Amino acid sequence: MVRTKPVSVNHQNDLNDVATIIPPIGVMVRTKPKIEHHEDNNNPTNHKRKLTHIQRQHIHDSKQIMLQLGHSTAAYKNFSTISIDKKAANASWLRLPSINMLPHPYLIIDKTQKPYLPVCIYEITPFDVSTGHSQILKDLIITLMSLSQNCQEIQTNKQLLGGIMKVIGFSPGSDAGKSTGVFSRKAGLSPHQIKLDNIQWTKLHKFDEFIYSRISHFSQLATQENQSLMEAAKLPNFSKLEWTSANPKDKFKSFSNVIVTHDGFFNKPHQDLNDLNAWTYGIFSFVSKKDFHPLPTVFTPSGHGLHFPKLKMEIDFSKKPGIMEILWKTSTMVHHTTQPPPEIINHDKITHFGCSFQINHKLFNV
Repeated sequence: MVRTKPVSVNHQNDLNDVATIIPPIGVMVRTKPKIEHHEDNNNPTNHKRKLTHIQRQHIHDSKQIMLQLGHSTAAYKNFSTISIDKKAANASWLRLPSINMLPHPYLIIDKTQKPYLPVCIYEITPFDVSTGHSQILKDLIITLMSLSQNCQEIQTNKQLLGGIMKVIGFSPGSDAGKSTGVFSRKAGLSPHQIKLDNIQWTKLHKFDEFIYSRISHFSQLATQENQSLMEAAKLPNFSKLEWTSANPKDKFKSFSNVIVTHDGFFNKPHQDLNDLNAWTYGIFSFVSKKDFHPLPTVFTPSGHGLHFPKLKMEIDFSKKPGIMEILWKTSTMVHHTTQPPPEIINHDKITHFGCSFQINHKLFNV
């Protein structure tokens, strides 16, 4: 096996050791934990490369995880995997993404126990790449952020520790004394504000197919499960204006509501036991407070991100070089958003936007 000279990469605020980059079946970045970038081993240019036992085992494990996600085993080549075993989970706090991450899906695997389980998948769309995909992500963020301005704040969530949290779509009441319905607008809006809000609502359904396709991109099983749940309860998609507008023929049902957070949001470690969906899809980006356009990260301090306490792993929002999409296990894996540093909370022009799409179990009793 041909090896190049190892390259040491320092990860500030990450693990205490360094990463060693070696190209066996592509590029394998070894830290505590191991990060693997897979190449197509059927490629003739790679046929002379012999795999070690560890590499073969890793490929086998990755293929099994693909089946858990509803993909074919061959799909492992489209993902880089980050395996966290007991040794890594007991080491220093791991913050991702690191500086050498590539713009494709990264799969986090929990290897602290058997069977090995997928924890989350994330992908970053760089700001300097102009594609149809990146433009839809930007438009979706602007639309959700605009709609959230006229929504009531959620006052009943016991996990909330700070920041603003709002709901768009069909969900149990977002304020005290309410039961269920569409909490799309707060009271006291002017006719002009209502007109602008209506314009944003008409845009929302255009993202149904995109969100459906992104969940399938990460996990086909998650897509199938969500659609089955929505159809079983005859729930309308989050983008519908009225419950009565639900149509059983809708092709792209995925979630009944979307939570939007900003302005220093953080919460307690928890499992989303009130949600029926095993997997939650989320989008995260810094945005302008003026027009809600997504902006590149301008903050250097770490510490604000999606944290999984069991694995001592955090996906750090301050380090991402673009718009981040995450599909993560919310009902079975303890997680939370960590408190932002003052540089983020007190910024007068920029805030951090986050959203998560969900199906609440209480809607089944409506």
